[in-house]
Amino acid sequence: MKKLFFLFSFIGLIFVIVIGGWALLSVNEMPQDPRVKNITESKYTIETPKLAQQSTISEKPNSEVNSQTVQENVEVNLPSSQLTEKEIKQQYRDAFQSLELQTLEKVNNLLLAAFNEFQEKKERGEKIAYYSFFIKYKSAAEKLEENTNVAFDKLYSALQEDLSANGYDPDAATEFKERYEKTKNESKTSILNKALDYYN
Repeated sequence: MKKLFFLFSFIGLIFVIVIGGWALLSVNEMPQDPRVKNITESKYTIETPKLAQQSTISEKPNSEVNSQTVQENVEVNLPSSQLTEKEIKQQYRDAFQSLELQTLEKVNNLLLAAFNEFQEKKERGEKIAYYSFFIKYKSAAEKLEENTNVAFDKLYSALQEDLSANGYDPDAATEFKERYEKTKNESKTSILNKALDYYN
């Protein structure tokens, strides 16, 4: 009886390894869809207020993470007195809102690309490999999230630096981080629910 159990366990293990290996190979060999690549790798344009001076920074993309180009080119005319914490944060609100709008546009474009691909395959009568389809768009969404996180972190760091340079606690910027995380989690849930409603 034990030998039979071990035999079935071994066969099951081999089955899992073969199926898992096939899935891994099929994902790694999946051709890049230029529509999806364009959405996930397009850069963000973020204008951050430079509270003391005007400067322009153009960064080369990091080869591991497609970092975003951040342009600091908004000059703020300041009175000789120090800005309040509230004023500094207000200067950054537009930049954070711009990032949010650009991200929503990219997410909507990615959803539209998935929807269109699904419809095209359905209309042509092609068999839809749901697992591959899911992996393709899940990977694209993760890449988009990674790039958005990089852009957010740069903007958030600039805000913290300006708060600190003006004598305020950099942790005063936490409200922006909390809003970002909350919005991101709500968006993920909303997108998943929409996808489940559509494909069911």
